[in-house]
Amino acid sequence: MIRNPYVAGVVAGGVAALLYLSLATGSTIGLLLFYLAPLPGFIVGFGWGVPAATIAAISGTLLILFGLGKMPAIAYAVSLAIPSVIITRFVFLYRPAPSQTGQPDQDDAAFNPEWYPVGRLVLLVTLLGGVLATLAVLALGTSYDSYLDKIGSEINLLMSKADEAGFFRKMSPEKLEQYKHLVQTVLPAATAVLWSLFALVNMWIAAHIVRLSDMLPRPWPDLSRIEFPQITSFILLVLLVLAVILPGLAGLLLSAFAGALMLAFLLLGLAVVHSVSRPWPVRGLFLFATYVAVLFIGWGSLVMVLLGVVEPFVHLRNRVKDPPAREQ
Repeated sequence: MIRNPYVAGVVAGGVAALLYLSLATGSTIGLLLFYLAPLPGFIVGFGWGVPAATIAAISGTLLILFGLGKMPAIAYAVSLAIPSVIITRFVFLYRPAPSQTGQPDQDDAAFNPEWYPVGRLVLLVTLLGGVLATLAVLALGTSYDSYLDKIGSEINLLMSKADEAGFFRKMSPEKLEQYKHLVQTVLPAATAVLWSLFALVNMWIAAHIVRLSDMLPRPWPDLSRIEFPQITSFILLVLLVLAVILPGLAGLLLSAFAGALMLAFLLLGLAVVHSVSRPWPVRGLFLFATYVAVLFIGWGSLVMVLLGVVEPFVHLRNRVKDPPAREQ
């Protein structure tokens, strides 16, 4: 095992860059490897600390710069390298635990610190997802019309390459325009949701790997007990309303933040379901049905989002006798 954090950072940066470049192969395996590109940075960050994560970010960006040029390196740094360092910094964030006198005690902090809450880490990731989706939209055009033109031309190009069976050619012009408008409308939110989702998945995998190596600096949390501040529910409602009523580019950008925050509340809703169902004898079957509904039925995800939105106010998990949680 590599002990030096700087060497570990360089190795992780190189692996992350290679995974990132695998998208250029155009294969399904390449796409899957691309989605794992954040993993090395998270592993080295969670295991060796923020300096190692920073070295990984710099080394990976430099490899992309020398291999592909300036613009791909900027895209890599903004979408992967910098967020991994920010997230790692918050993972290591804590404040000293109160001593017997009620005042923070640095000596106690070494044994029982109050770590940055996992729920707020989830919110941080979704915030970053919204920011990155916003930057992606602005990179395509700083006006609504330029964004529509750019995305419209890209959609036409993709459809012309993918339409070997003539599916799109069979669509009427009106249907085709409706389809293009739908893609143009949901793309910012979809970008924010997908980036946030894959970042969270890679964080979870990385934390498990580092935990198995006994290098995880903080105790493993009970993920079914994550909590969000009540204000986040109001923020989501405001974002949804503004995304609907504001015209043009402003509404699109707000929809990215709303979509990412809805993902966070969906995860909170699932956490509530996991927690309250622990005493149930048919828990496994219930959870299976829940995930089927979330993945394949539209209203299933909506129900979980609504459950997550109301949980900070009703505290359903505190009303159910919760047996000791098994380790995740």
